[in-house]
Amino acid sequence: MRKIAAGIEADRELALIVFRESKLFNADDKTRKREHETYRLLADVFRDGQRRGELRDDVDAVQMAELFFAAFYLTTVNWLTRWWRTKASLANRLDSAMKVLLAGLSRN
Repeated sequence: MRKIAAGIEADRELALIVFRESKLFNADDKTRKREHETYRLLADVFRDGQRRGELRDDVDAVQMAELFFAAFYLTTVNWLTRWWRTKASLANRLDSAMKVLLAGLSRN
């Protein structure tokens, strides 16, 4: 996550163009298949955490992946567009968002 954030922070203007032109909400079949594979891989990571007893087992692992990407995407877009006019780095904003998300998914 921090490496992705560093890459986005390195060229904010380019990253904003990439996010704005994303096919995320208008995906063709090829893009949709790639995105589904990404979700599947992350869901597998969450399933491993569930098997180890680290994460809640009452939440579907694919939905966990969906929530992860939602938090990542919206936090990144808000940072790129200076929505909150904050001086915080993207890495710190993402770190905070993921801590909140993972706390809610953790088995306490």
